[in-house]
Amino acid sequence: MSWLKKAADQLTGKAARERASAQRANIETARRIISEHEARAQFSADAVLSELRANVPKELGETEWDAHCFAKITAVTDAVLDDGLLSPDEEAKLSAAMDRYGNPPLDPVTQGKLDAARLQFAAWNTPLDPVEAPLLLKRGEWCVHGIQATAYEERQRTTRIAYAGPTARIKIMKGVYYRAGSAQVARKTEAYHHSFGSGFLCATNKRLLWVAPNKTVTIPLNKIIMFEPFSDGIKVFKDTGKPVLFEFDEGENQPAMVRISRTIEELR
Repeated sequence: MSWLKKAADQLTGKAARERASAQRANIETARRIISEHEARAQFSADAVLSELRANVPKELGETEWDAHCFAKITAVTDAVLDDGLLSPDEEAKLSAAMDRYGNPPLDPVTQGKLDAARLQFAAWNTPLDPVEAPLLLKRGEWCVHGIQATAYEERQRTTRIAYAGPTARIKIMKGVYYRAGSAQVARKTEAYHHSFGSGFLCATNKRLLWVAPNKTVTIPLNKIIMFEPFSDGIKVFKDTGKPVLFEFDEGENQPAMVRISRTIEELR
């Protein structure tokens, strides 16, 4: 019976090889069809799918087509997101690619990046027009951007005091001594951020105004000598006084950072 098993194994192996060969041939055919359609001046996704269904198994043809569309759309999204901004021209380029390849759904991560890039472009390029703010402003003053933020002031505090240098302990009388020589006191300090709590930060055409229930911070734009933007806030250095850090309560918000930075840079 061993010869029968051997013959059966040979037939099974031959059938498997034939199936694999046919699969490779179908894949090559599908890719050739897609490539030929890509090279044509008149391109139609429906025409590609129609020819695929006529020449290769339906499931295989659709799988190859989906993979091709995914690669093409990924290449376009990577290109338009390269600088983190999505301009109207790039939006049109992406829209054309989506239409060309049947508007395949984008994964949530890619869609989120596109939404963020769209907001980022608007933050950098739209005019600094007035927006409503829940604060009473001065005459001729208007809000460019407002956001909840926690304010911190940079301060110094002493962590310890160290003594060095040669000293001598001299007894004056029973239980009474004094130290002779140089104590060389060395004060050890560290920088820290003192929190004023959470409030509303309004970047106006004249100042940065932060208002909380128990504290108000006002920094005229023309008194700002430098600022340091972060994805979740901005640090402001004034011509007098300590630097102030505003940290957005909602976390990372690059459009807000951009609008406030532009307000300082363009309106001071």
